[in-house]
Amino acid sequence: MSISVKLIIMALALICVGCGKPSESDQSKPADVPRQTTGNGTSTEAPIQPVFDYSKVLLKGPGTVLQKSYGEWGMASEPRYFGPDNLYDLINGGSEIFIDYGFLQIVTTDYRSSAHPDKTITAEVYDMSTPLGAFGRVSKYLENLASPKDAGKGLPAAMAPYGILGDGDLIFWRGKYLVHLMLMDEDPAATPDSIAAFSNKVIPVIGQEIFNGIEAADAPALISVFPLDHLVERSQAYYYDFEIVDLKIKAYTARYQKSDISWMLFCAQTADLSADQSKQLQAAINGADDGWRVLRIGDYFAGVQLDSNAKPDAELLKKQLDALQAALKSLK
Repeated sequence: MSISVKLIIMALALICVGCGKPSESDQSKPADVPRQTTGNGTSTEAPIQPVFDYSKVLLKGPGTVLQKSYGEWGMASEPRYFGPDNLYDLINGGSEIFIDYGFLQIVTTDYRSSAHPDKTITAEVYDMSTPLGAFGRVSKYLENLASPKDAGKGLPAAMAPYGILGDGDLIFWRGKYLVHLMLMDEDPAATPDSIAAFSNKVIPVIGQEIFNGIEAADAPALISVFPLDHLVERSQAYYYDFEIVDLKIKAYTARYQKSDISWMLFCAQTADLSADQSKQLQAAINGADDGWRVLRIGDYFAGVQLDSNAKPDAELLKKQLDALQAALKSLK
């Protein structure tokens, strides 16, 4: 065989070895980068950010209640952590409320889907140190809602009593954690209605997975002492700054409504009060004006805050205070 024939055979062999093998430029492109087709039928890469490799993410602290992906939504940023000393770097102007409720640490991270490159879901998980702190912070969100019972509308039934579903976000408490999920939509054609519709379809699904992965905890025991007659549903709350007779104290409260008349019942543990606060509340038992009625019931102070313009009838009010007193006496 001549040398020229051998060279031709070797060249053909090299060509066959390269058949089907991607070029070096193709090998450098992620396999899952979506491509767009132009009007003339040629393909181009979509202008999106490189895929984030969340397999190497190490979750710790409150981050352990999160998953690295939820269906098509994968973690798209390294989790960030904040404590009481730098929470204000994340929350401008509202960090003090979290700290007063016992905040220890927060983790925040983003999730994205290649099917929706213009949308980002941000997850925040707050470790509030106790279920009481988590419940109390959520109750603070509910305090100004005329109908707090509807705050969980659109959520799974088991989750609804713990959550607040907005038009682009979801807040709920579970155990000692408060979770906040938010949708950001950078589509120029997005409208408030389209954002709400997309959010309400996707965020509750992710929220339920997080909710189911956190160990359950009962609502604070003192919430159960309030009578149910005329109760505004989901108005039970825990405040670190409840205002009563010129004091700010830690107290449990519940709102009531009958026709156009509203009032509030409260109770506070003496263990949560300073000696001076207890002394002032004791004095208020006999000296409160028409806007307050204060009772001392064993280790508790309790009573009613009345609207200055309209008051429930005396018989109804006595019935409620008697029920509250009996419930507190029955606590062990």
